[in-house]
Amino acid sequence: MGSVPEWVLISLIGVVIVLLLLTLFGLAVYSGLLTEVDVRAGPPPIRGAVLAYKFRVGPYDESGNLYTENVSLAPKLVSIGVYYDNPMKVPVEFCRYIVGSILSEGDEKPLPDHVRIFRKHGFKFCVLPEVNHAVMATFPYTTPFSIQLATTRVHPALEKYVKVI
Repeated sequence: MGSVPEWVLISLIGVVIVLLLLTLFGLAVYSGLLTEVDVRAGPPPIRGAVLAYKFRVGPYDESGNLYTENVSLAPKLVSIGVYYDNPMKVPVEFCRYIVGSILSEGDEKPLPDHVRIFRKHGFKFCVLPEVNHAVMATFPYTTPFSIQLATTRVHPALEKYVKVI
């Protein structure tokens, strides 16, 4: 049995490395690497809302677990994340955030089953009052890596927008 020439093995290793790099780049693009951060002012996309949420302090890129838990409890509800601090100015271990679900909007009442299941899993509840005007940013959450991309791109985009207006 003959051995495989060295150049064939090196070529195969090169092809595997290129495919791996293309896969990682594709994942980064799918996670929002090239997505423009949409910042705008105006009426918010939700009216007053009742939220079920969990509060955390720490690196924003650890919020993916809360999104996963949240979605597993009520996959058809809209998930929401509120990030209070700019990670470029606040040490990541002190950044505050909530992750949760919108249980109802406007005059609607939350479904008792939703309230029960979220309460059972340690979620808290709050009412977001209706506002007429807000500054908002939209960024996709397609993979846990999206959170890491968002922390480096959304806050600067918001700051730039607010300084202009």
